[in-house]
Amino acid sequence: MQRMITSQAHSSSFRDPSGFLFWQDGALYRQVNTTYKDNYEHLMKSGLYEALTTAGLLIPHEEVDVKFLRPDLAYKVIRPELIQFISYPYEWCFSQLKDAALTTLRIQKTCLDFDMSLKDCSAYNIQLEKTSPNWVMSEVKVPPTVRLHKDPDMHEDFEVWYVTKPIPPSYIQVYRRGEGP
Repeated sequence: MQRMITSQAHSSSFRDPSGFLFWQDGALYRQVNTTYKDNYEHLMKSGLYEALTTAGLLIPHEEVDVKFLRPDLAYKVIRPELIQFISYPYEWCFSQLKDAALTTLRIQKTCLDFDMSLKDCSAYNIQLEKTSPNWVMSEVKVPPTVRLHKDPDMHEDFEVWYVTKPIPPSYIQVYRRGEGP
């Protein structure tokens, strides 16, 4: 019996110009687009990928030779290690959000050791795998020069996902009026 080959972009992977997730023949892949080629190569050659995967902070992947879903944009295809259970930040308790935030900071600190920075700090880039938070996107950006100052994009994303969102707006209003703890 011949297997039918199907390809479909993942419904939640649509905003990132550097690549996207897609399903092909029952397996999950990520297409790395040519716009991200230099950053991807630097990530892989700099030692950062190895440092993050060895520390259990980044979900490992392997480069594979499969048909590109969007050949006009494609540079490479990778197959990430599958996560058994996907959860979302709005489902996590406070301690899980705290672990995700601390993991994001730890990853950013490691990136700086390699003269790189996280591309974004959305909590949706973290998954709780085997009770530990892990970064699921193989994406960092290479600064044009070594930057030791705060990356405004990274700071804004971190603040939105880990400082602003987990605190209910009603609590913030009560606290501002002086009625909180």
